[in-house]
Amino acid sequence: MSRKDTYDSVVAMGFEGKRRVAYDYMNKLVAYYGLEISIFKSISADEIQKRKRIQEYDYVTRTELFKFLWMDAELPPEYKVYIFGKHPQFYELNILH
Repeated sequence: MSRKDTYDSVVAMGFEGKRRVAYDYMNKLVAYYGLEISIFKSISADEIQKRKRIQEYDYVTRTELFKFLWMDAELPPEYKVYIFGKHPQFYELNILH
């Protein structure tokens, strides 16, 4: 659960404290127990772990690729070598631009 969902749940159970106090307490619990939390919305623990695994890899997002191909944004040379080698059609699009 996200902190907001947790706060809403304890308020529904009768908690009358301020949100900031509850969040500070939750942050201490998270740090003490090493819990996985979702900051913005409720997501499953599996989804949190999946996102952590993705962060282990170096990758180019679709947005970065589009900016490179059509808006003259820069990409590191090693990314270009990989992308053009793996997808030659992107090289053709790039030289036509």
